[in-house]
Amino acid sequence: NNRMIARAIAAAITTTIGNTFVIRAVAVSSFTTTSAKRAASTSTNMVSKITGMPAGPYPVGVTTIQFDDKNRKDPGNSNKLRGLQTEIWYPANIDEASSKKTKYSDYLGIPDGCSKDEQNRILDIANGPNAIGGYRDGISIEELDDPRRTTWLTDAVRDVSFVKEKKKFPLVLFSHGSGAYRASYSYWTEFLASHGFVVAACDHPGSARFTIVDNAVIVPGGARSKMNSMKLERPKDMITVLDGIERLSSDDDSSMFAG
Repeated sequence: NNRMIARAIAAAITTTIGNTFVIRAVAVSSFTTTSAKRAASTSTNMVSKITGMPAGPYPVGVTTIQFDDKNRKDPGNSNKLRGLQTEIWYPANIDEASSKKTKYSDYLGIPDGCSKDEQNRILDIANGPNAIGGYRDGISIEELDDPRRTTWLTDAVRDVSFVKEKKKFPLVLFSHGSGAYRASYSYWTEFLASHGFVVAACDHPGSARFTIVDNAVIVPGGARSKMNSMKLERPKDMITVLDGIERLSSDDDSSMFAG
């Protein structure tokens, strides 16, 4: 079945550090309404200003979730499970598509309720030359969040409901390149979601230039970033995400992806 195939592919890619790969694996479903049909008719043939390619018929939603692998320890902290901050892009309900678009800083995963000093500390790390600030001299999260200055474009709306359409939606698992992180390819993951794919991309701690797991910032370095560790953990990370999505899409789950 699809899940067994995806597991076999993930197990076979232990040497693909630095390469991005895609697995089409399982399906997520929801129920139908006229709003989904209206979405399909209004956005067909529109050209995406982000990719320059024809956008799909669906508005795009995005949400963040942490998946934990209860069978693995974190190579950088043997007292912790391997946790994966994961982004999911998906076809969204058109009735909520006019909501405010997500900001770049939303992808940092700064914990809710943390103090202003803690927020500033996390932003300082993210702006550092070995994290997001390393993408270009002088770039900052503040710039990327500023609509007057940003070069980062997005159409995704955060935490809106899944499109209400009675069909199965294919899943793409997306793995970032070494030294990138899960939002580095949002132009492409959003594009796929607009065409009816559910796209799940996790950060690979130790390989990702920035991530937050269990409210703690992780940047490259230490045991997580050893080549052998990255080669071993990356395919297992993808299996963890696949298992997590399967749980979210099960009929007895209360998430928006259930059904």
